[in-house]
Amino acid sequence: MKSNRAFVFLIISVTYGCGLFPKKVSYNDSSLMPFWKAIAAINRDSLGFTPISEKSDISLEGKSLFDHTYDAILHIDYKTSRTIAFRKKGDEYIWIGEQEIHMGPRRYTTADGTINEKIIINYDIEPISGFPLNEISVVYDGPDSLLSWRHKLRLVDVDSIIAQWDDLAMNAHSP
Repeated sequence: MKSNRAFVFLIISVTYGCGLFPKKVSYNDSSLMPFWKAIAAINRDSLGFTPISEKSDISLEGKSLFDHTYDAILHIDYKTSRTIAFRKKGDEYIWIGEQEIHMGPRRYTTADGTINEKIIINYDIEPISGFPLNEISVVYDGPDSLLSWRHKLRLVDVDSIIAQWDDLAMNAHSP
């Protein structure tokens, strides 16, 4: 029985040590410096991405044994949820794609249960997510038929909606 526990502990230690599971890190963790440098090299604002808050919950994930679409990925949650992918070139990391999810206030029922509406903004320069390459992709998922019927949304179509959702969230948290 002890050998089984030791084996399980060994497997867990190896998989966590290899970066197979996201590791929680703080915004100012020195291990994130190469990633912040890569992010700073991109004009993310022009792609529709919001600034990353120092208050964010951040997890760093290394390369998967099975999926070689990226070398590292950051999962960042604060007012939005985002995933940022990186490719390692030499001793530096290069930003290769990002997806940011803005959650809306309305809830609706799907086959998977009741969930909030959302707007997803995605931009990839390498094939990561299945979205078109080198193109800002904007997707609405929710009950608003004016947005959901449109096949191709643009940032200008959703900017005011995201601002309204942000205002609602701020008002909900103020005294």
